[in-house]
Amino acid sequence: MLLGLVWTPCVGPVMGVTLTLANQSGHLPQVAMSMLLLVLALAFPITLLVISQKPH
Repeated sequence: MLLGLVWTPCVGPVMGVTLTLANQSGHLPQVAMSMLLLVLALAFPITLLVISQKPH
């Protein structure tokens, strides 16, 4: 939950800019690549946190 509280102010503007650029762009491959990079950038830290957790 703490990650969500810390991450929300940073992710909101980045997601907004990415979606705005995707909406205004007519070049589908560039939009798809931007969205893919955003998803990977968001998933990477969470994946590292999950992997680093020790089972109880």
